[in-house]
Amino acid sequence: MSLTTLRNVAEWDQYRHELAGRFGIEVDNVRWGGGPQAYPCCVASVRRTADTVASAYFYVADAIRLLQEAGCPVPRPAAPPPTAAGLDPDSVKESARMAAANLLTIVHFLVETGICRPGQYEKVLQAKLAEVDQNEQAALAAIRPGGGTAPVE
Repeated sequence: MSLTTLRNVAEWDQYRHELAGRFGIEVDNVRWGGGPQAYPCCVASVRRTADTVASAYFYVADAIRLLQEAGCPVPRPAAPPPTAAGLDPDSVKESARMAAANLLTIVHFLVETGICRPGQYEKVLQAKLAEVDQNEQAALAAIRPGGGTAPVE
């Protein structure tokens, strides 16, 4: 399984047609899921059943986090992300749902292909959760009056 770079919706459509041809199936007779949530991205897919293809996506933000973890310099984004006030709650919920499903898919493939063991993953997950909690507390302390560390509700 290899990663394919997609730059737009047209390339996603072309990718689906090429993959269907490789699998010897009709593109319209297959459940493909919702497709990428953003472009550019990378995609890898596997045929799960006769009529289902599962895809995992790797987005720019994922690449930036990977480069940061590897200690590579990463350029700053040109513009800050939109403020929470401008976000549609249903859109936020669906984005969080898709992010969770994508992460679960990636973890599934990592474990199923033997790249990591479940215990190994769980150990790193717990360490990263602690790191996230620590960073959140530090950020909140920096913006609270007096720098207090009151628990987040």
